[in-house]
Amino acid sequence: MPLRILTPDDAQAFHELRIETITNDPWGFGWTLEEMRATPLATFTRRLSPGDSGDDFVLGLEEAGRLRGCAGFEREPRTRCRHRGAVWGVHLAPELRGSGMGRRLMEELIRKASALPGLEQIKLRVVPRQEPARALYRSLGFTLCGTEPQAFKSGDTYDDVETWVLRLRAG
Repeated sequence: MPLRILTPDDAQAFHELRIETITNDPWGFGWTLEEMRATPLATFTRRLSPGDSGDDFVLGLEEAGRLRGCAGFEREPRTRCRHRGAVWGVHLAPELRGSGMGRRLMEELIRKASALPGLEQIKLRVVPRQEPARALYRSLGFTLCGTEPQAFKSGDTYDDVETWVLRLRAG
């Protein structure tokens, strides 16, 4: 399955994948399904547009011309924080989980981000009940550095959110 950086031309497919993401794992993300559906396509077009720095990107995993997974990377824009970047919006179609495609997606994201001059660490956030994702991140060298209690709330149910960090270079 090909991996590539998504472009503004992929906005519709990306929006549809994000809706699928939240439909399948509603507790794993800060957005609700209603919020995602109400988000204009132009928002996704902008998100997939190259920024001024060229350091931000979204990787897409395709199967038979259909977007089946994604992972975003965003570098901190402020001067004192540019040594850091963050992974966001990781998703893999449920039927592809356990196939090694999630590892492939994350390894490519880490490879691309690691090539950015001056980048020293990558962080990500994950809900503790996403144990397969946590195991993948751990196996890639990410370490848990903190937990935000009750970060997400749905009705009367809360989810903590963990922050994990991968150190690329000593700083």
